[in-house]
Amino acid sequence: MFRRALLIAALAFVSGAGYAVDQAGGAFLVLPLSVRQTGLGGVSVGGEDIMRAWSNPALLAGPAARAEVAFGGSSLLGNLEDEAVLGAGWRPARGIAIGVLGCDYSARIAGVDATGAPTGVDLDRRVSSGGGGAAFQIEGFRAGFLVRAVADRIMTDTVTVGAADFGVAASDLGFTGGFAYRNVGWSGAMTLPRALSGGLAYRNDRARLTTAVELVMVRDQATRTSGGLEWWPITQLGIRAGAADFRDMGGQFTCGLSAQLRSFGLDYALSAHPLGTSHRLSISYTFGPAIPEPPPSNQGE
Repeated sequence: MFRRALLIAALAFVSGAGYAVDQAGGAFLVLPLSVRQTGLGGVSVGGEDIMRAWSNPALLAGPAARAEVAFGGSSLLGNLEDEAVLGAGWRPARGIAIGVLGCDYSARIAGVDATGAPTGVDLDRRVSSGGGGAAFQIEGFRAGFLVRAVADRIMTDTVTVGAADFGVAASDLGFTGGFAYRNVGWSGAMTLPRALSGGLAYRNDRARLTTAVELVMVRDQATRTSGGLEWWPITQLGIRAGAADFRDMGGQFTCGLSAQLRSFGLDYALSAHPLGTSHRLSISYTFGPAIPEPPPSNQGE
């Protein structure tokens, strides 16, 4: 009953209107790390790879394999920005998962003086974030958290703060819904972009087709509405496409491919945005025997 209530709440959330929020921060910290998620328009609940836990820590408990590692890189907005990501997860027992995730983002930004006027000198900016977390699963319900450090460096000046993310997800009858509250900081040295997201996905196992939608609301930034489709015509090949509407910056269109060969996965995503085109690539490896699910109840026999 609780799982279905969460799914209904997710449906109501993504169909509702966004609202204005009041805190600014680096937009980079709310972007997905998962290449598969990027190809799906940015929707986190549409799959199970380890990198999606960056957007919703409850998804740490998703993969069936006992352990997974992944790393990737991105060329963002026509080589103006670059990103490197790393993730690893482990399920020591049924219903328990732990993981570590990290990313490093670098860009050239225009320098300004104290009045906000451009100086004509570009500055190097680097934002790094990483940490660990855990997730717990009871039947189809999952809950998780992630605790991270965030370091923002411009030239030789660096500011470091702590941040935490929280998420829940539930699956039933082919549907998966989830909520996440991210970038909750506990230091006034840096203003983090707190984000509230809710998404809903449906997977048709017979057609191997997933449809997903999500709404992300970030303080002092545009609300993002996104959606996508993912299709696996064969076990070794996945195809996905999606779109996201950032309202104040126009639409973003995405597409992606996945190749799966036994335990190895290779993923690529392209996103086209009015500010430029981004390319993302990652490789993943799962290992260890899958943890067996509990046998069905024999009550009533």
